[in-house]
Amino acid sequence: MNTEIKKYSYFILIITYCLTLLTACNHKDTSQTAQPPDIKVSVAEVQLTSAGNTLRLTGSILPSHMANLGFMVAGKVSKVMVKEGDRVKKGQTIATLDPTDYQSGKKVAAADLQEAEDQYKRLKQVYEQGSITEADWVKMQSAYEKAKAAYNVASKKVSDTRITSPINGYVAMKKVEGNEVVGQGTPLFSIVRTDPVKVKINIPETEISQVKVGQKVRVTLPSNDQIPATEGKISLLGKVATPPARTYNAEIEVANPDQQLQPGMIAVVDLFLESSSQRVSIPAQAVIRDAYGSSYVYVLDEKKMNVHKRIIEIGGVSGESLQILKGVKPGEKIITEGQSKLEEGTSVSLSKHTPKKG
Repeated sequence: MNTEIKKYSYFILIITYCLTLLTACNHKDTSQTAQPPDIKVSVAEVQLTSAGNTLRLTGSILPSHMANLGFMVAGKVSKVMVKEGDRVKKGQTIATLDPTDYQSGKKVAAADLQEAEDQYKRLKQVYEQGSITEADWVKMQSAYEKAKAAYNVASKKVSDTRITSPINGYVAMKKVEGNEVVGQGTPLFSIVRTDPVKVKINIPETEISQVKVGQKVRVTLPSNDQIPATEGKISLLGKVATPPARTYNAEIEVANPDQQLQPGMIAVVDLFLESSSQRVSIPAQAVIRDAYGSSYVYVLDEKKMNVHKRIIEIGGVSGESLQILKGVKPGEKIITEGQSKLEEGTSVSLSKHTPKKG
C-alpha cells in the first residue's frame, strides 16, 4: 500500500513540474513576440500660402519640330549618309535604296506610255473623221490615261528610294545601316529642329485666366546655373482642362541659337501674373516617387497615430516648397522625415524636433 502511495506521489510531482515548464515557455514566447516600437517621424503642416505675382512651374524641353522618316518603298539600303547627332539641311539626302528594280519598272512604264500615246494620236484623227465609234474612242482615252498614271507611279517609286530631310535640324535617331533590307514605311530616322525649342508646362485652373498666348516668361535650367535665364513666350494654350489635376497644357517658344537648351532637359518657367493667389504648399522633402513615376506623401492620422499613403499632383516649385494641385488639404500633417521606413497603416511617434510649417 505504501509503495502505491509513493508511486502516485511521484506521478503528481512529475505532472506539476511539466506544467511549470510549459507555463514558463509560454511566458517566454509572449515576451519574444511583443510589438516593435513605433517609428519616429517628423511632420509638417500643409500650408495655404500667398504666391505673389509670379507663378513658377516646371516643364520639359522639346524640339519645336520632329520628323520621323522612312522609305516609302521596300528594298535594300545602299547608302546611309548620316549618323546620330549630325546637323542636316532641308532637302539633304540622308539615305538611299538600291534603285535597280524600280528604274527597270519605270522604263517598262515609259515604253507602255509611248505606245499608248502613239495609238491615242492615230485614233484621235480617225475619231475626228467619224470612222470609229464613241465607245472605242472612250476605251482608247482610258488606256492612255492608265498608261500615264502607271508611269507616274513608277517614277515616284524611283524617287522614293531616297530619303531627304524635310527641315533644318539634327539627326536624333538612326535605326538602319547599309545593306539592310527594310520594309515600306518603317521609321528609320528622326530629325529634330532645336532652334527654337518649346517648353511644355501645365497651368493650374486657378491661374489660367491670367495667362495669354504671346505672354512673355522667364526660363531657367535648375540643372545648370551656368546657362543664363532666357526669355520665351507662350505659343500655345490649351482650351480644355486635363483630368484629374484640372490643369491646362501650354507650350512656350524659346530661341536657342547656341543649342544650349537640349530636348529632355527640365526647365523652370516663371510666369508673371497680374494678381496674387493662394496656393497649397508642402516641403519638397516630404514627397516620394514610386517606380511608376507617381508622387505621394504620408499623411498622419493624429487620433490613431498611424499614416496613410496619399497620391499628389505637383503644380510647381517655389524655393524648397512644392505647390500642390491635388491630394492634400491645408492643416493636414504630412511626414517629412522617416518616411522611407513607412507603409500604409504604419504606427508612428513624433520625434522631439518636428517642423511646424510647410
